[in-house]
Amino acid sequence: MGMVRAQGRCRLRSLASGPALIATLAAEAPAARVRVAGVVAALALLACAPPAVALVDHAGATVPATSTSGTQAQLAAGPKVTETLFAPESPGDDDPAALAALGSSATPEDDLGAALDALRDASSAPDAQDARRRALDILLGDAIPGKVYSGMPLLNWDVPRKIKDVPPGGDVRVREVRYGDTVLSDTSLLHFDDPAQAFTITYEIADLGPASDGELAPTPLLADAGGPIGGLHSILQPLTLAPIPTGTFASSRFTDALLGAGQGGKEQSRRGVQQITVEMPPPRDVDAVLDPDLVAAGDPMSAGGNPMTALRPATDGRVAEVDGTFGFTGDAPSDAEREGAIAKIGDRAPERELYEHLRDLDATDLDAAHALGLQDRALVSAMRSHTELPAGFGGDPDAAASMVLLNGETYRTRDEVRVAAGAAVKVSVTNGDDYPRTITATQLYNHRAALGAVDWGEFDWAPVTLGAGATLAPGESRTFTITPRDDAFELVVGDPDHGEQGMWALALDRGPLKQSLEFAANTAPTHTAEDAHGDLWVTLAGIDTIARVTPASNLADSKVEHYLVPGGNHTFDPVQPPLGPHGLQFDARGILWVTLDAGSAIARVDPSQVRDGTEDGIRVYKLNDCSAAVCPQPFPPEPGVTPPITRLPVQMDVMQDGAGNTVVVFAEQNASAIGAMRFSPDGTELDKTDYPCACTVPTGMRLAPDGSVWFTEAVENRIGHLRFDQAQPFKASAASLEHFPIPSGITQVDPALVPSGAEFFSATPHSLTVDRHGRIWWSEEATGKIGTLDPEKAVPNSSAGMREFALQRNDFGRDPLPADITVDRRDTVYWADEYGDAMGSLTAAGAQHQWRPAERNSLTDSPMSDVEGNLWFIEVGADLLTRISGITAGTEPPAPPPTFVARTAQGTVSAQGLSEVKSVDVAVVRNGQVVKQAAAVGVNRGSFAVDAGVQAGDRVKITPRGETASGPISFTLATLQADRAGDGTVTGRATRGGTALADGVVLSAPSADAGAGRTAAIDPATGAFRATGLAAGGDVTWSEGTPVGVFRTVAPIGAPADAAPPGSGSGPGGDGGRDGSPGPGGENGAPRSADVCRDRLWLVRRGSRRRVPLLGASPAKVRACVGRPTARSRRGHVERWRYGRGLEVRFAGGEVIGMTLRDARFRSLPDGLAVGVRSRTMGRALGVRSLLWHRALLRRHDGRYADVKVAVRRGRVTSITVSLRRYSGLDATARRIARATE
Repeated sequence: MGMVRAQGRCRLRSLASGPALIATLAAEAPAARVRVAGVVAALALLACAPPAVALVDHAGATVPATSTSGTQAQLAAGPKVTETLFAPESPGDDDPAALAALGSSATPEDDLGAALDALRDASSAPDAQDARRRALDILLGDAIPGKVYSGMPLLNWDVPRKIKDVPPGGDVRVREVRYGDTVLSDTSLLHFDDPAQAFTITYEIADLGPASDGELAPTPLLADAGGPIGGLHSILQPLTLAPIPTGTFASSRFTDALLGAGQGGKEQSRRGVQQITVEMPPPRDVDAVLDPDLVAAGDPMSAGGNPMTALRPATDGRVAEVDGTFGFTGDAPSDAEREGAIAKIGDRAPERELYEHLRDLDATDLDAAHALGLQDRALVSAMRSHTELPAGFGGDPDAAASMVLLNGETYRTRDEVRVAAGAAVKVSVTNGDDYPRTITATQLYNHRAALGAVDWGEFDWAPVTLGAGATLAPGESRTFTITPRDDAFELVVGDPDHGEQGMWALALDRGPLKQSLEFAANTAPTHTAEDAHGDLWVTLAGIDTIARVTPASNLADSKVEHYLVPGGNHTFDPVQPPLGPHGLQFDARGILWVTLDAGSAIARVDPSQVRDGTEDGIRVYKLNDCSAAVCPQPFPPEPGVTPPITRLPVQMDVMQDGAGNTVVVFAEQNASAIGAMRFSPDGTELDKTDYPCACTVPTGMRLAPDGSVWFTEAVENRIGHLRFDQAQPFKASAASLEHFPIPSGITQVDPALVPSGAEFFSATPHSLTVDRHGRIWWSEEATGKIGTLDPEKAVPNSSAGMREFALQRNDFGRDPLPADITVDRRDTVYWADEYGDAMGSLTAAGAQHQWRPAERNSLTDSPMSDVEGNLWFIEVGADLLTRISGITAGTEPPAPPPTFVARTAQGTVSAQGLSEVKSVDVAVVRNGQVVKQAAAVGVNRGSFAVDAGVQAGDRVKITPRGETASGPISFTLATLQADRAGDGTVTGRATRGGTALADGVVLSAPSADAGAGRTAAIDPATGAFRATGLAAGGDVTWSEGTPVGVFRTVAPIGAPADAAPPGSGSGPGGDGGRDGSPGPGGENGAPRSADVCRDRLWLVRRGSRRRVPLLGASPAKVRACVGRPTARSRRGHVERWRYGRGLEVRFAGGEVIGMTLRDARFRSLPDGLAVGVRSRTMGRALGVRSLLWHRALLRRHDGRYADVKVAVRRGRVTSITVSLRRYSGLDATARRIARATE
């Protein structure tokens, strides 16, 4: 749980926000690693290290200098710093000897820019001449004292000078200067006196930045007479230097005041020239030595490759090609030969363009000098970036990636492409120079991890045939279609025969698409939830804000809005306590509920009312007060102002009760309790209760299908189970608890869990979830396991029915610390390695898979599967929301639960609102025996009805059938007795298993829908209820809700209940969902007071009465309500008003006669029927019969009808059309519907 180990460690954690919060997170990680890994894990890691091996040639002989025993297996000497590079802040005060020992840390492009600036500002001809000479020296590679790049030109004209001899078994020196995405080298081809003897390369490398330091990774591609042998990195040597004392001092008025005049502060440098000697295989086995920079791309989770240089054996043919192309031999060309070689460089190269301008400049003409210095400064900027094509080159827009070879360097549109298995990739190459090139391509494939997780490892390679078109004339472009092997991970494309910089490493992304959206620094994204429209809502704990992300195909381009939690700390104010928005869930009505862990509160977010950057649409509800004895202050103590006491609500879940109210249940980590609150549809708080958990720190929790609560107990090492009372669900003392011990654990001391510092034995169970079959899953941080419990086999106070799965080590050799978990519709569990580098999956059969997040050690958290099968998660430490596409089976979007109705008078069982169900099996259990079964009952548009002969007290088991259908759903019918006296008074009892039911019953008229009518409260002690003034006939209905459905029992008023024999029903704690007890129930049914115009309501339902407010309204009223139309038209006597593409209103005779809705701006109250919602919503909004015809006839007070037609595609509403008609104007189908509903 990236939010400060929020689900397991938060009881006493700091309540800091913003940067302090991130610091707290980072500080906790080492402690967790020590507890889990320790010495034993370290020894295990060594024991599991792969044995040292080496590559073998086609004759079976070991190739020398190819050991895989470690990242420095072929390191012969070094690294050694031979020169410190630094620019002192105040050199006038420093020792001349110290200054003389320092080299310049400036890049050649920096110095070139400075020379042009000096030319621009020159005040005399000598100044201009000096600036011109400096610039030409840098471009031509002339000797420049004190510069590490001295002799290495920016103009790549001198390739023949880069051929070096290697004595038998000897060493060759290779100078490199690295900066930005450029590598300058003085070596291209190697001539070997004895190809049979292994040799060494001594690299002298200056890494000048300005980005993070790179890595030396020389990589021989090996081959013999039998073909390619393979490849691997000889060494992996980071180029980062520790701080080096420079012997200089920084003097300023601040150091003078602090240390005394002239003293200054000691300066240090982290730039220098390093000497590193690497052993190489015999040249006869070396096809090339690639030198990729694996870390320069900045992706900590995958190897880069660019910038890349390459050394190749100097065959006679290659030497002749180089000498012939550039027109000279050896290392001392004449001025004419040099000028001829420069002419071979493309004239659009910024280096050549600048060179010719400087060459032709008369530096005594100051106006010309000033103009050149000013105008040509932009050419230096053009040299810096090689990750876009140079000016004047377009590449191939149809290619996956394009490259231009110009000045012997590669300019690329991208360095990575996605390629599906078996697919081809189009690569465009343009020769921008003035000599012909032959393009080659090599694929690297069959990667085997040998040295680490983020490198090329040990691999195979093979040339790719490009055909006769591989030779490009000057200025010519060609697009090559390459079909790499399915296991290829890199294409190396370029011209290896005209310089070491002409190679391009194009990475092939073969896994699922992984993208990230970055939030502002220290905003601390924590948890996510998906709404019915596919938007993601994210809690930003660092700024007490909730973000709504509308995902784009390129995630970084997503629209993001921010909604401020009222009373929160949105500006990192160190004095104001934070609220800490944490867990979040959508209810059946699309309302978002959020736990505020630091604020000890719950927030309600109405998506229809929120506005970006404001507090609109958000209400905050405080939890019950908590004393310091029950809710301790955070550990370690916060500096500064003492934060308010909090119950620390974290993980949470929601469900709908029988009356349509929302029940929010949450773990109170700091109060040793489970909290529950109930809210009416308009947000009125109805109930609030804290249930002691008989544990110290409840962490993860979820509602079971039966509405009971499963939760983890971090200290006691148990899984807890809370059942609400059937009659008084919000009475804490009436609830019941069960505990199930977890088999494994470790002995630990953790004052964040046990303030006394006492030892305890625990697996530290953390997050918890429930799959579609009701199985319980949880993560175990201390043991690196995932546990599961089958409730059907569970026995309180035992581990019966439990299994534990040890998770595999991640790619970086770490044992996972699983924190948050989630589950998809096929019961695959996904877990986040909170302090490691993995997201993982686990099936009930034990199959495991892992994926890397976007960043290293990024505090991964909050995995979530969306409707389309994408896995989302948070990287708190990097402020990232990351998406891995298409790796889950998906989940259902938030939607109203299905409704099941059992009518004892008719004996029928029906349902509406089922999704992804093709058929159901129905079984009726009475007295422990199955008395009736109906198999393969068809489900039509989410509904079914069956004559099951049910009676009061029967238990009904419904088994959905379908590829992703849920597990069995069970409920027990209530026993409802209701009699009407002559004066209209109805009295009765509502019980189940002899125990009173919760809340109230609904007494309805004969023609009313089940659940609509007058509510009568139930006495929780006796089950009695009473109501007056009711007409004869009608029904009595009791409803309860759980996460999997709303369950209604309907019995006639005036007839005794046909109760089943005693003992056939469930006892106090045994019904309501999938084989368990009821959740909090109730019934009031009344929608909130609505404003049709403000709330954009096209339909309002009260019980079984429905009306369309705009139908029959005058144009003036429509204008006052909806506003002016964006377009108006008339055809005949019908006038049409259009409001964008989403609403059309039709008038005739001065009143609205029809309208069409095509977007989600208008909805129905209270059911939320709107464009875009699931079609099952029709059943509640328009009556169950509408599910059959996708149409409803609503009779108005004036005798006319509102003819409502609903268009549906793929289970979702696409448009709603309403027409005002007289009976005589109805078609045959409409008349049949009208007769059936009257």
